[in-house]
Amino acid sequence: MINNLLNHNFIKKYHLFLFLFFFIVSRLIIHNFFQIEINDPNYGYHLLHVDFLKNDLLQSLLLLHSQPPLFNFIQGIFLKIFSNIQQVALAFNFFNSFLSLGIIYYSFLISNFFNINFKQKLFLLLILILNPSIIFYENLFSYHLLTTFLFIQISYFFFKYFFSKDQKYEIFIYLSFSLLCLTWAAFQPILIFFLHLF
Repeated sequence: MINNLLNHNFIKKYHLFLFLFFFIVSRLIIHNFFQIEINDPNYGYHLLHVDFLKNDLLQSLLLLHSQPPLFNFIQGIFLKIFSNIQQVALAFNFFNSFLSLGIIYYSFLISNFFNINFKQKLFLLLILILNPSIIFYENLFSYHLLTTFLFIQISYFFFKYFFSKDQKYEIFIYLSFSLLCLTWAAFQPILIFFLHLF
């Protein structure tokens, strides 16, 4: 019994490391072969101007009206840490790649609820790893990957909550929805709906 359990856990970890390996190799090939570079940090209507975030981060976030505060806060932290725009762009690209990896990881965890065999998991996660839209948004100063990551995370917490009935997952759902609302204002009505539902 213990041997079967250890073998099962080893196989799950092996699958996860295999997917991590595919992800890293795919990104190295894509960035070196296609010479993809992240766009300018001042790109996009949902970002505050770089100078405002770098010189007066808190005041900028307090006075902003239509831009998402969490995403601008993250960008402001990168601007405070790194000295030039190229370093900020590279750091943000790594941040977005980490979010992509998180999306794939949570998708892997969600697939465990469905007893999917290895070939099906491999196919599903390779589609995510090589998905052109995910690769595109990794190289864009945009909150879309952060939003997708939080949404996939919420989905995983929903599965965990409904299968285990553990209240900590309900709290995780609310926290993730709160972060989602700070990232994209369109999710605020959804959070209000869920607060009334539970």
